[in-house]
Amino acid sequence: MKVLLLILPLCLYSCLKDTNSVTGTVKISFINTGNTNYSNIQPQIFIPENLEIPLIDVITLNSTGETENIELNYGNYCLRCKIQNPTSIYYLKNRIFQVKPDKETNLIIDFNKE
Repeated sequence: MKVLLLILPLCLYSCLKDTNSVTGTVKISFINTGNTNYSNIQPQIFIPENLEIPLIDVITLNSTGETENIELNYGNYCLRCKIQNPTSIYYLKNRIFQVKPDKETNLIIDFNKE
């Protein structure tokens, strides 16, 4: 009987834990950007079914070319990066990525490979 009283609270505690999380995070890093300033890089996140309207339009980069962790529901997303120079605007290739519940997805965008 005493063993049951010890096991029962542990079972109840494990049932109370949040195991139904539906969000994860993504962190984006830009490397080998050459003469392109981080302030000129404008990443946007879209859902793949609608590439016309961004889900997240304004994502800021820190001084090392990284974003903060961005919390998203689990699923598939598309990253589109607009580069705005004084004389032109161009886009990098779209990147499809997946967010998994309770996981961090790290995207590294290497300008040398674009």
